[in-house]
Order: sequence, then structure tokens, then C-alpha cells
Amino acid sequence: MAGLLRSVLPKPDPNAPEQGGGASESDENMNRYLPAFEQAVNDHYKRELVDLARAMQRRSLPLVLAMPSFNHHGLRLSTVPDLPEIPLRKDGTTPANHIVALLEEGSYAEALNAANALAQQLPDHGAPRLLASFAHEAQGNLQAAEAEIWEAARRNQVGSALTPGLAAVLLEVAARFQLPVSDVHAALHEASPGHLPGFDLFVDFVHLSPQGSQIVAQEMAKT
Repeated sequence: MAGLLRSVLPKPDPNAPEQGGGASESDENMNRYLPAFEQAVNDHYKRELVDLARAMQRRSLPLVLAMPSFNHHGLRLSTVPDLPEIPLRKDGTTPANHIVALLEEGSYAEALNAANALAQQLPDHGAPRLLASFAHEAQGNLQAAEAEIWEAARRNQVGSALTPGLAAVLLEVAARFQLPVSDVHAALHEASPGHLPGFDLFVDFVHLSPQGSQIVAQEMAKT
């Protein structure tokens, strides 16, 4: 609901006096790079998978683990905060809004360079990584786009991406208990030629559409 409201409400004037004190909700949500929290999430995920594997083993029931996948288009340009902590450009725009404008006009290489420069200024913030992902995807470099999505997810803690840490945990538990892994993550990517999986296969960040469910079911059945 908050995302819907932000998409229809007018954006605040970056030159207006600050009111209410502090950054916007979207800005705070994308600036939470906490490695200790990330490790805690990985550890919790591992404990739950181990508990599940042991429970199924005790009951002599088969278990197939599935590599998670998420809607990479749940985060859109409209969700990128203005980043008021960075000085305004000479034309009066914020660096983030400048990159958004470059993406919207199709200047993808320039947008990527600007996003990478912004990431160096704000290494713990998710917004520059998200902008870089959009630029990579627009240029057809899907592997790099997903890598940046992972980095954005690590910094905003929204759980909207399969991070390398979570993938490693699943493979580790699968090897430990000799369980098959169904790579539905790869299957959903194969079903999205030319772009990352989005609203063609999902209805929100995590829940699959009927088409997405069919792809996952087919991959699980094959495994």
C-alpha cells in the first residue's frame, strides 16, 4: 500500500525546506546495509531447511528443494529515493533523479556510469545498485543486472532477491542430506527471454502467476 501511495503522490520538491526531519520511508528502507543481519537471515534459513530435511528423513518421505526466485520488477524507477544526502547537480536535480531521467530517455550507458559513480559515493545504499541493475537490463546484460539486484537486496533487507548467501545455504543443505535441487530460479529466467522475471510470471514480489506456477511445477516434476 505504501508503494502504491508513493506512486500517485507528488514527489517532494528537493529544493523545499525539509519538513518532519529525517529521510523518507523509501530512502530509509534502501539504506540498511547490515552484514550481521544478513548473516542472521542466512543462519535462520539454514536452520529451517535442516529441520525440514530431518523431519522428512525421519518419516521416510521424499523431499526436493527448490532454488527460490523473485520478481525482479517489483522494484521500479518510482521506488528509487531522491538521496537528499548527496549535493544537487548544477541543473538543480538530485543525482538519483538524473539517472532515472537518463534511463527513461534511453541513455543506458551514461546512466550506468552515473549509477556506478553514485555507488562509490554511497556504498551502503541500495538505490545506486538498483539503478545500475535497470541500466544493465536495458542493455541486455541480464547476469550483471541480477548481480546488482542481489546487491540492492543486501542493502535494503526487503528479501526481494535470491542472494548468493541464500543460494549457498540451500546447496549446502542439499549436499548434506543428499537431496535433489530443482532450479526453478533458472527455469523462470529461461521463460523470460530478454529481461529478468517480472510481472509476466509473478503477481507481486514473491507470489507466482498461473503461468509462473506452471513453469515451477514442470521444473519440479522434471527433477
